[in-house]
Amino acid sequence: MKTKNLFLIFVMSLWGLLCAPRLYATDEIPRINLQSAIPTAEVAMTKDGFDKNQYYISAVAYSRASSGYFWDFTFKPMDPSDRNLIRVRVYMNAETEVLDPSERRRRR
Repeated sequence: MKTKNLFLIFVMSLWGLLCAPRLYATDEIPRINLQSAIPTAEVAMTKDGFDKNQYYISAVAYSRASSGYFWDFTFKPMDPSDRNLIRVRVYMNAETEVLDPSERRRRR
């Protein structure tokens, strides 16, 4: 009986060490860090026809969608009278998606 209890304690401890941390670790560590995602977002903006010198980054978030994790950048224009925000998503596989005020989406 004592051996059976020790074996059960051993198995439960092993499960706790190996499996339990994975239940709580639901967030993925970014494969593209923020420092390298910024130039990638600026290049995507430029390719989509926007002048990156006319915008600044007003918000950044690390988020998740059905297509995976991504850095979500919000660019505001330097001119306060222009209220058009541009959002750029940089996915962990280095693909980008530019969302401009007219809601067109371009995945690169």
